[in-house]
Order: sequence, then C-alpha cells, then structure tokens
Amino acid sequence: ACTAPGNVEESAPTPPPDPLASADRLLAQGQYAQAAAAYQALPADAPPEQAARALGLAALAWQEAGDMPRAAQLLAAQGPAAASNPLLALAGARAELRAGQAESALAHAQAIEPTTLAPYARGVRTRVIAAAATGLRNFTVAGPAWIEAFALPHPVTEQT
Repeated sequence: ACTAPGNVEESAPTPPPDPLASADRLLAQGQYAQAAAAYQALPADAPPEQAARALGLAALAWQEAGDMPRAAQLLAAQGPAAASNPLLALAGARAELRAGQAESALAHAQAIEPTTLAPYARGVRTRVIAAAATGLRNFTVAGPAWIEAFALPHPVTEQT
C-alpha cells in the first residue's frame, strides 16, 4: 500500500490458512462425511500434533456420518498408537459401545482426560459414558453424565 508518493508501507505477511479450519467448519455444520474426508486430506507433512488431531476427528466424523467401516478402518490402521491419541481412543470407545461392549467402552471413555478434548469431543466422551453406564444400569454414573451431555455441544444442535 502506498502512503505518499515514493513511500511504500509494508504489511505483515499473511499467515498460512489453518488446513483443519475448513474441516472444523464442516463438522460444526453437521456435514460429517465431508468433514471426515477433509480431515483425512491433511497434508502428509503436517506437524504430528495436527495430524493426530485430524486422524482422531476423522474417525469421530466417520462415526457421526454412520460410516462405521471407514471409522473402523482408520482406527485399525493406527494400531496400538491409537490408544495414545485421545480422539482416536474416544472413537475406539464409541465403536466398543456400538458393538455392545458397554463395560469396555465405559472404562476407555472414562480414562480419557476431558481437559485434553475440545468441547465437541468432550460432548462425545460424555455421551459415550452416559450411554455405556445406562446400558450397564449404572445410574449413579449415567445420570450426571446425561445431564452434562446436554450442556456440551453437538454439531447438529449448533446449526443456525
């Protein structure tokens, strides 16, 4: 930009766009399959923390989209490393719940530290705990979890 004849004002370089921002928007809009694909399309040279977040959110988004085979394939591809990624561990707990393994799902979901999760994933964790505890007739755990679940965001309910 020019300030006066001969003087050039320099602007700060624009930071590169967050490659996960568009996938995050799709997830928030309830476009789960598109969000999952966008998370999985993250460049191979992405920082490890960003790649781990993208993989975990892709697995959760495939589950939200109802595409359990793709979510399972993504989880299986990570092998034992999935347990160290809170989002992948959460997707694994959700898969256990869907497979009727409520006790295992409850234990695995409770083992995930909620402060490591963004609000959406905390909501998923709480709903898994609530559903698993309900299935086990553990209403001491289920009651408070259901109450908390309604206070946490779920992408479809956030649409305007």
